[in-house]
Amino acid sequence: MSILAQNTKLNVTPGGIIPIVHVTQYDVNRELTFTLYDGNGAASIPSDTQILIEGTKPDGHGFQYLGSLSGNVVTVNTTMQMCACQGTTECKLKLSRGTQVIGTALFILEVEKAGLQDNTDISDTDIPLIVALATEQMVRAEAAADTAVDSKDIAVEFAEKARRWAIGVTDDGSTPSDVNNSKYYSQQSEYYYAESVETLNSVRNIVSIIEALFGRIGLITRAGANIVTKSGDALTVKY
Repeated sequence: MSILAQNTKLNVTPGGIIPIVHVTQYDVNRELTFTLYDGNGAASIPSDTQILIEGTKPDGHGFQYLGSLSGNVVTVNTTMQMCACQGTTECKLKLSRGTQVIGTALFILEVEKAGLQDNTDISDTDIPLIVALATEQMVRAEAAADTAVDSKDIAVEFAEKARRWAIGVTDDGSTPSDVNNSKYYSQQSEYYYAESVETLNSVRNIVSIIEALFGRIGLITRAGANIVTKSGDALTVKY
């Protein structure tokens, strides 16, 4: 997943208007960038400067994480601990080079409450319904795949019958009395092959539903074998 970084202008000289950076509770790897200024101009920061983001959360616990520097732009990725506590977290960037250690102006990391809290009783939500739907679709996919395999086998059988009648040999090795049987078996072969293709397409539609719910998972038959397409590709859902 690629989300555009949230950029904040930040002065290396303390004071002035306090910028606010908005995140959601439990955000992990949300990219934040800070463009550093010294007064009104771009700050000149040596490339070997170590950058840390540090702050104190509303629950009184602090954090400190390493950032990266490119020119006068600092990049920080949020962590679970950084965004664990809902509310206003006062933060600064700490710049260290040799014996010099300075802090930037203050900024606020405003952590918005998550939609689902980590202590929520899952049984009281609609999540079990989603799981049940996915399970139902998995069963349907398995049954449809079995049908596709059966249809393919029947198609192959009729194709062989059509070949035998076309060359003048019946199943028992005798000469056929009605050459029209070749056409009949050929038509049956085409029918069952088309049915297997249609069923496989149905499987793919079911798989897309599961993909939307849970990402990539593998599909197997009741016997434990991988469900594959005509070309031999395994049917999976992106995870």
